[in-house]
Formats: sequence, C-alpha cells, structure tokens
Amino acid sequence: MQLFVHLQLNGLKANALIDTGASRSLLDSNRASYYDVPVEGLNQARLLTGVGGERMLVPLAVVQQVSLGELSFEEVAMALIDLSALNRLYASFDLPRLDMVLGSDLLFRMHAQLDYGAGILTISKSI
Repeated sequence: MQLFVHLQLNGLKANALIDTGASRSLLDSNRASYYDVPVEGLNQARLLTGVGGERMLVPLAVVQQVSLGELSFEEVAMALIDLSALNRLYASFDLPRLDMVLGSDLLFRMHAQLDYGAGILTISKSI
C-alpha cells in the first residue's frame, strides 16, 4: 500500500508520497519553479543511494515553508529529483501527480505514526 498526503509547499497545495524508506524528502525538480524554490546557482549537492543501490549526485534546494495540517517547517532542505517517470506510471493508474516524496527526515521531526491498515498518518509534535 502506498500512502499519499496533501500538504503545502510555500503556501501552494502539493501531493506527496509517504516513503519511510527515503532518508531525505525529495522535491520533483520539474515542479521546483512552480513552488518558487530556486534551483539556479545551487552549489550544494549530496550523494544519495537510490532503489537498487545506484548512487547519484543530486542538488539540494531549500523550501522556505512546508506545512502539513497545523505543523509548519521553515527552510527545509530537499533533494531535487526528476519524478517524471514515476508520475507517468502513476498516471497510468489514475493516481495523482506527485510533487514530492515525504521522507523519514520530516516524518521523524513531526513524530509521525503511520497506521497502514487504516491508511492514516498521525502527527503529534511540531518543531
């Protein structure tokens, strides 16, 4: 089962896939300009390991505000990844477009609890 959540990036609605196996939250590089996340002049990059163990150097960007329910996180660093292949796959199943992957970095900060059987994400603490 895959769990999705609606949240806001810089005040705009976004769809996120919850991925407890992702150590870092990811933003679709194709959607960065829509969310007013600067991608030019990035001098920071991180080596990430993807599915299957492949390693890739990806740029980091800072999202000024990520909001979920009553929680708000300021200046959240996210890796920029092209999610277009995943979005094409999801579209073939009539699933919503993904703007980001909500990884364990933010799930940990919000003290999230997942009930996979009920498909519920409970957040219990702000930062």
